[in-house]
Amino acid sequence: ICDLKNNTYFALIRISHKNNDMAIDARPSDALALSLRVGAPIFVSDKVIKKSELTARGGEPEDKSEKGKQWTEMLKSLDPEDFGNT
Repeated sequence: ICDLKNNTYFALIRISHKNNDMAIDARPSDALALSLRVGAPIFVSDKVIKKSELTARGGEPEDKSEKGKQWTEMLKSLDPEDFGNT
């Protein structure tokens, strides 16, 4: 994940083949799905992490329904270990 502009994430898929390196623009969802499918590492640029931290701190959850509150509480209770090896 290489950039975040106007609340839209951007991604690049980097490919190396026979000493040729190339980067292909991709939707982040496609880049993540491909990485998971082939077991490739997933990287997020420091710039994106810093921008998303600023965005996340300033907002309230948009879904104020009971279901939305339940999801918010569940997500707050998660630890990185809940997602597997880190």
